[in-house]
Formats: sequence, structure tokens, C-alpha cells
Amino acid sequence: MNGSFLHDKLQEYLAQWLNPEEGHRTFQVDGAEVAIGSAIGCVREANEDRVLVARLLRDKEPNRNFFLGILCDGMGGMSRGGVCASLAISSFIKSLISGKNSDFSKLVETAAFEANNAVYEKFNGAGGTTLSAVVFSANGEALSVNVGDSRIYRLLAKNKLDKLTVDDTLKGQLEEKNKTAQLSLPEFRSLLQYIGMGEGLEPHIFNISPINDIKPIILTSDGIHSMPPETLKQLITNSQSVGDIVFRLITHSEWIGGHDNATSLSIKGDLSSTMSSKGKEFLNVLEVWTSTKNLQIWITSPSRVLANSFTESSSDTKYRTRNERISTDESVKDSFVEDKIRKDEGEQKITKPRRSKKRLKAGESPAEADNISIVDIYIPEINVDVPDPSEGSGSE
Repeated sequence: MNGSFLHDKLQEYLAQWLNPEEGHRTFQVDGAEVAIGSAIGCVREANEDRVLVARLLRDKEPNRNFFLGILCDGMGGMSRGGVCASLAISSFIKSLISGKNSDFSKLVETAAFEANNAVYEKFNGAGGTTLSAVVFSANGEALSVNVGDSRIYRLLAKNKLDKLTVDDTLKGQLEEKNKTAQLSLPEFRSLLQYIGMGEGLEPHIFNISPINDIKPIILTSDGIHSMPPETLKQLITNSQSVGDIVFRLITHSEWIGGHDNATSLSIKGDLSSTMSSKGKEFLNVLEVWTSTKNLQIWITSPSRVLANSFTESSSDTKYRTRNERISTDESVKDSFVEDKIRKDEGEQKITKPRRSKKRLKAGESPAEADNISIVDIYIPEINVDVPDPSEGSGSE
């Protein structure tokens, strides 16, 4: 079983785990304060926006730790917009984890291309999504990447609101150049590019700094920033916290009619401490937060996997980590997380994944909540080749 297969399974699970959500919450991730919220609105029948925060911490190669905020707005006029958005986010994260490029800008750009390729391969151009993300590295680099008409803002000194992105529409491009036209016409609002379009994608990447004192960064879907620009500015600049920002933006979008899904993510604080492995109780874990739930994907060391993780049966070959069973048999690959294997008094006991119905309260730490889905899989470190037991022992 190679690393590519396991990265694919990680991506598949994340895509399935990202369901439509409504709600909002604020929480701390070490030095970072985060708020996430999403609402279906008053008109749409489904919420096709997807949003999350993710962090990867490693004990080896801690320079590859990252912290991510990402929002995708599935295109409702195309095929299965919500599925496209989930697929784009999961593929973007998979690429960040498995990427080998030491150039952080290239790593982020490649992640956008991988998201585009994944959606295009599944829908052949008939489905798409926007993508807006901010990615922070353990080396002190911070980048935003944008495709489509979702947006990224940051709040600067003296309450100046800076829009980091330019909408990939004719309207957005003309406004950026201070040119006037009949911008209210529908064709001026059509997307010029989107995740899932296939060839020709040009992600917009912008540098953000410094990461040790990030002022509020705000990601929005167009269900929020379709309000008048001055109203948007006043709602953000007069808020006292990132939680206030997200709550007010979503609430106001519903007050003015809720014509589209409304989603926002805001981050501020010391991101350098958030990505440091030093002093952390848990390492080798990918943590994911949405507006209503959490996920922890634990990464097992290569030596432990090779020594303890393979068991064989007459029908197929099972790949086993501490809490997870993955089958290499094609007919059962979809049961990626159907069972949990937990130790009980020295013996392994198979139980269903723990999922609590408890909702987080505003300001409650994710670690203190009960609604955390825990999945253990093995993600190989770079240059580690894990042999597939069905193909014989040893590595190539």
C-alpha cells in the first residue's frame, strides 16, 4: 500500500465528511482566534457553501506544519455545487499534505491546481466552485489564494478594510481598473474562471505578513459581500471580535433577503504559535474544524505501521492502524471509516466512530467538546515507501 493510495483515502473521507451546515461559532486554536459561520439563506433549497479551518502538526519535519482557512462556494447553476466544493477543499488539503515543493508559493499554487483537476475529472467541466484560502506555514510565510468570486479581506490599522482579491468576473475586472460599464448586466457577473474548469486556470496568490500578529482576515461567499460595500465595511470595522464579524455578516445577509447561501470565516492572532510543534501534547495529527463539528486524523509513524499494521485474511488484505481499518480490496474501499478499532483492557475492540450530538458553545475550546470525530490513518512522510502486503514483502 503506497502513500498515494492513503492520501487518496484521506481526501475521499474529508469530501464525504464535509456536509452542508448551518450555524456559527468562535474558538481558539492556540494563539489564533477563529470564527466560522454558514447559513442557507431564505431562498436557496440547499447550502452549497463549504468552509473549514485545518491544522497539520508533525513531530518530524515540523517546518511542513501548516494552518489553513478555506471557503468554497459551489456553483448552483452547475452540477452538484456542494459536492464540487467539498471535493475542492479535500483535494486542496491532500495536496498540501503530500506536496514536496519547498517553495511555499508553488506548494499553494499546486494545491489549487490539484483541486481544479479533481473537480474537472469528476464533472468534466459541468460542475464547479469558487475557492478562497489563506495558508500559513511554520516557516513564517502566509499566502492567500483565490479563484472565482468569493473574497478575502483583511482589517488594517485605523479600521481600513483591504480587499485582497479581485472577482474573476468582467464586473470585478473592470471595477479593479476603475472602468465603468453596464455592470448590472448578468453577463458581467458570470465567472471567467472557477475550480473545475480544467485547462487555463490562473490562481491569484497574494502575500500576507507578519503571521505573529494577524489582524482579522475575513473570507466571504457572495451571499455576504453582495451587500453594499460601505455596509460590509461598517459591519466589520465596528465589530469587537472575529465572532462578532461572522455573526453580523451572516445575520445581515438574511435581514436583506437571504437571496444566496451566506458563509464567512475570520481569523486573527499569533499564527506562529499555532503552527509550532514545540510543547504540543498531540503531534502527527491533522485537525479540522467547521461551523458545527471537529475532526482529528492521527498520523502513525512509519515504523509502527510496518511492524504492526498488516493483517491478512482469505478474502482480502486489511490495512490496519490504531483506530482504523482500510481495505485494499476494490469492493470495500468505500468503507474507509466504517469501523473503529480501539484498545480495551489490552485487547482490540471494534466499535463505531464516536460522534456526540453536543454543540459547541461560543468560545468553547474544540478540545473540550464532545463532538469530535477521531480517525486514525497512516500518512507516510516524504520519501517513505510503505510496501503493499498484497504485492509481497519489502520495498522497491
